Amino acid sequence: MAIAPLPLPEYAKQPKGSIWSFEGRIGRGTFWAAFASLFLLNVLVRLLLLGISNGGREMQPLVIVVALPAFVALLWLGLAIQVKRWHDLDHSGWMVLLNLTIIAVPIVLIILGCVKGTVGPNKYGADPLQTHLGAAVPAPEVQAIPAPEAQAPVMTPVGRVFGIFFSPKKTFEDIVRRPSWVLPVVISTVLGLLVCVGINQRINWHEFISQQIEKSPQAAQLSTEQKEQRIEGGAKIAPYTTYVFGTLGPVVVALLVGLAMWGAYSLFGGISTNFSTAFGVTAHAFMTGIVSSPLFILILYLKPPGTVDLENPVATNLAAILSDDSAKWLVALLKSFDIFVFWTLILLAIGFAAVNPRKLKGAKSFTIAFTVWAVYVVLRVGVAFITS
Repeated sequence: MAIAPLPLPEYAKQPKGSIWSFEGRIGRGTFWAAFASLFLLNVLVRLLLLGISNGGREMQPLVIVVALPAFVALLWLGLAIQVKRWHDLDHSGWMVLLNLTIIAVPIVLIILGCVKGTVGPNKYGADPLQTHLGAAVPAPEVQAIPAPEAQAPVMTPVGRVFGIFFSPKKTFEDIVRRPSWVLPVVISTVLGLLVCVGINQRINWHEFISQQIEKSPQAAQLSTEQKEQRIEGGAKIAPYTTYVFGTLGPVVVALLVGLAMWGAYSLFGGISTNFSTAFGVTAHAFMTGIVSSPLFILILYLKPPGTVDLENPVATNLAAILSDDSAKWLVALLKSFDIFVFWTLILLAIGFAAVNPRKLKGAKSFTIAFTVWAVYVVLRVGVAFITS
């Protein structure tokens, strides 16, 4: 068999750049080493600033002189290693904007630190795990070109939305072949807006906020005047915050779930896909809202105004059997056992299994999806227990 050197395109010839560069790729080992180094440097800078600030008022200008360049340098280096790690996963460096969502930071850290990068060169540079870019490799053998296979019929965006309910496996296979998420995001936003309109029409915010304050452990420490001020202030802004969180909330939740599932399936399932595909699968799995949102609106208008429980409006979970004075951690636990949550998890498992059916055979895809859900439930119950 003939031996030929590995040819690399220009974009794959990664130059020897400095640690300040936003170009190129780094592997998981380099990322963790840089992360640990930056963490220690951050601690040292803070200790230095603490020592300077204790030196009296005359030393305060020195705090600014040391702090500003130090933290700018640490921020720059932190962004640089993240960008290059995203490049190694064949994603744009703009993925660092996920750091703006505080809740996504731990998930991002797990993905960047644990998910294996693209094997071989990609559009951002050469594989950092390749020790000899010019090493000899077997020349490719000439093989007969097989006849093209018949392509599966292409589904329309609307057909995909309805296909989730009637033929999810075939629908997710089509989504994986041609990822898209625009229509599900639009539908989720519109449904959220309609729910917000119903809530603002049927909920007496003055009474609702008054009830929430009375349930709070701080209620006994507040005077009647303080309670009334909080009620009036809350009732004024509640309609606006409802629209903001109601319309943006479903999309943000889908993004976070997609990010978590993408990391989990890459780490534990061994799949290799991009975030666009993962979010396409997740956004379509969340189309269960086409059923749950109209049910919510129907309940809002069937029940007398002000009697709907906004914390558990549709009551399709086990928390519906609990009394009003039940422990918060128990309510949080039983709320997690919800019909629509399980339906969405099943669709997520089917969808991600379509990404790589060979690696996600049998119940493996379902195991990963429900394990992620179980971790979330533990965190949710833990927070409820601590804050109760």
